[in-house]
Amino acid sequence: MQKMRMNNRTKSIIIMALLLSWVLAFPFEGQILYAASWHYKISVRWLVYTGIIAYSAGTIISDFFVKNGRIAKMFFTLTALLCIGASTIFFFRPGVLWYVLLILAMFFAGISFAGWSLYYINFTPSNDRMRTAADVLIYNNFLMIAIGLIVVFGTYVAGLLFAIIIPLIALYFVRRLPEEFS
Repeated sequence: MQKMRMNNRTKSIIIMALLLSWVLAFPFEGQILYAASWHYKISVRWLVYTGIIAYSAGTIISDFFVKNGRIAKMFFTLTALLCIGASTIFFFRPGVLWYVLLILAMFFAGISFAGWSLYYINFTPSNDRMRTAADVLIYNNFLMIAIGLIVVFGTYVAGLLFAIIIPLIALYFVRRLPEEFS
């Protein structure tokens, strides 16, 4: 039983780290967003602020939506798909879809990240919770730095491609999360 819990804990850590690294590397004043603003010669200040507000609103109201593992898993899936869509739309010229998809992705990310607490509580022993939180922070920061380096020393397009791959990997692990807790 302990081995199964560790596997589920590891999967939830991976999902959280992947999705959070996307948020930090892209809409939360990440290198990708600023590379897009430089590439298209536009200001993204309004997009950054509305994204942060959407994320905060999602976090605040998540308790009204996420009541069990099935719903949390559904929000993880929706968040990953919206992250993929929001990243993909940045290959095209700026427009309304940039704002709509990025704000929706941030709103659902807020709901998902707060909903992750169900997995955190159910799959992390109480004496190991600090380590789990630290693992998420370490892994997402490592990925965020990797994305930043790709954008700074590579190209904007390479950073966007990596920003699409990250939620795809998260989707792989979301499919393997249990919907019910014992």
